[in-house]
Amino acid sequence: MSDSLTLLLLSDIHCSGARRFTFGRMIGESRTAAELRDPLTALLDSFKGKADFVFIAGDTTDHGLEQEYDGFLSIISGYDPAWFCIVPGNHDISNVNSPNLREVTVPRFKNRMRALLPPGELESDEYFPWVRDLGRGFAALGLDSTLERTAAGRIGPRQLERVRGFLQGDGFRNHHKIILLHHDVTGDADYFSGFEIPYGNGLADREEFLALLAEHARHHRGPGVTVIAGHTHHKRLDTHTVPGVNFVNTPSFGSRFEHDFSAIEIASDGRVRDLFPDAAPRRVRLFKTLGRFFVPRMKT
Repeated sequence: MSDSLTLLLLSDIHCSGARRFTFGRMIGESRTAAELRDPLTALLDSFKGKADFVFIAGDTTDHGLEQEYDGFLSIISGYDPAWFCIVPGNHDISNVNSPNLREVTVPRFKNRMRALLPPGELESDEYFPWVRDLGRGFAALGLDSTLERTAAGRIGPRQLERVRGFLQGDGFRNHHKIILLHHDVTGDADYFSGFEIPYGNGLADREEFLALLAEHARHHRGPGVTVIAGHTHHKRLDTHTVPGVNFVNTPSFGSRFEHDFSAIEIASDGRVRDLFPDAAPRRVRLFKTLGRFFVPRMKT
């Protein structure tokens, strides 16, 4: 590999179709397309020509509704679709409050996000995981880690086997491998800073996934692996859980927490550099501090 790769990372945008008052909007968990348009386009414009790709780690919409997809896509319509890599989150296709089952929401995600997904298997129920050669010695694999009617996640045996092939196969043997999914892999999902709430939104087969990564790291001396996730609304870079593997957690865009995006550079030797380690808050949301007293249990 002869070059580095710069990525703008987004997650949990929660584009809402509702203009009326909702608790989620009051505490900063969702915004309409009209409210998102200026800050999101300003961010994308600032990285145009600087970031090689924009990775979106799920929960682009708040309820996976047609108008929410339309609103988000209208914001990014002026950018090259090939600039984006995206996977679904629980709010996109398995929201606990949604009347629709996965047989409706999964095809809707694939059809609405068609332009942002790699070409090939869009009509297949087995579309995920997708694989994409990013060039410069980098390759990406996108997973669907969502489950029906729950904020918790699971990769599942079929996708885990595809992960094994992606890591160990000959196709990308000398590539730095990037795995994009929604659910956090290594950290505790403490929804409020310093106030941990165990509300069951973890990855059920986390240990199996980590074992695959550890096996690859032990036996393959290549340019490494980077795993990118969202869901917790927190920013984190973990390089110690599995030596040789970088775990990057991407914050919620525009949420009430301290950062609303991440940007990283993956060097030719596989090391990851956070380009904004001390990024200042973009805004302060109502209930950023007091919300934990009003909302003892929340689903992300």
